[in-house]
Order: sequence, then structure tokens, then C-alpha cells
Amino acid sequence: MSVSGTRLFLITLLMLVGVFNSAIANDSNNYSGIQYSAIDYEDELGLTMKPTALVVRMGSFINDYLAVEGRIGFGLSDDKTTGSGTDAVLGDFNASLGLDIESLFGFYVLGVMPVSSGFDLYGLIGVSSIDFGLTANLNTANLGSISATGSETENGLSYGVGTSIGMGENSSLNLEYMSYLDKSDYTLNSINAGFLFNF
Repeated sequence: MSVSGTRLFLITLLMLVGVFNSAIANDSNNYSGIQYSAIDYEDELGLTMKPTALVVRMGSFINDYLAVEGRIGFGLSDDKTTGSGTDAVLGDFNASLGLDIESLFGFYVLGVMPVSSGFDLYGLIGVSSIDFGLTANLNTANLGSISATGSETENGLSYGVGTSIGMGENSSLNLEYMSYLDKSDYTLNSINAGFLFNF
């Protein structure tokens, strides 16, 4: 990420933390929850992978229409894409590239639109920091096998839309679409489902 991009990320993060702290100090309506995230990674070459993650949410309503939220998550399962072929140097070969979500952190502002009692729609925007685990394997007839592992951290603007459906006085079911990262060479989106508990 560029220096200007890093600076924008840090400024936005500090602003969101300040809003979050103010909401807590005002003793507003707090909530927490957990989500299962089915993640869809796609790069500019058309490679796709679908790891999963578990995400914990903690937030606070400033009023009926505005909330601030923090998230922390970790990967549940990885995924990989594979390919094979024949090359003059390598001979017959097969290759795989794997991806898993090692950790996820984020801060967001939510705009909430109550539709009816126990049914809300919302949009959210904020910043996310995601640690990826990467694995690559190449098996060749002529040169044997080559393997490599690594990790990478990416930060960026995130946004999404969702709905909360009440399941009691202090709990609700949550369904959500989230664009966690939208980079020039890849996108990372997710469909999320979980529960929220007010306290």
C-alpha cells in the first residue's frame, strides 16, 4: 500500500476509534455478535478461491439510525485453485495455490434504516486489515517438486449492506454482503450470516 494510502487508513481508523469511544462513554445501546463468513477471492487472472472465516462483532448504537462497530476474525478453512499441463522444460506438471484468512480486523460506521418492528436494513463503510496465508506447490516430471509459503497483510476501504431480523427482545439474525477489499488486482467479498445480541 502507498504512503498516502497508509496515511488515509490510519486517519480513518483513528476517527472511527474516537467515534466508537464516544458512543461507549454515552452509554448507548451496545451489541455483540458472531458471523460465519463465506469469502470469495478473485484476482485479475480469473483465479478464484473460497476460504471461510469466523468473525466477532462488537458495536454501539449512537441513535436509532447510526452505529459504530469493530470486528475481529480468523479463518475456519482455506481453499486452493489447481492447474496442470505440459511444458518443454518442466515436462508434465500440476500446480496449486492456496489461500486462508489468518486474521481480520476492522472498524465501521453503520447507517440503519428501521423497516418494521424487528426488521432493519443497514449499510456500512469503514476500514479493514486482513492477514492472508499463502501456499504454492508445483510438481513437475523433470524438476521434481517445489513448495513455498508466505503471508501478506492488506488494508483498505470496506463497505457492505445487510439486514437484521429480530428473534426476541435482545437477539436478531443477521445476513450481510461485504466487500472487504477491492484492489486493482483482486477483490475480496463475503456473504455473512450470524447472530447479534443487544446489551
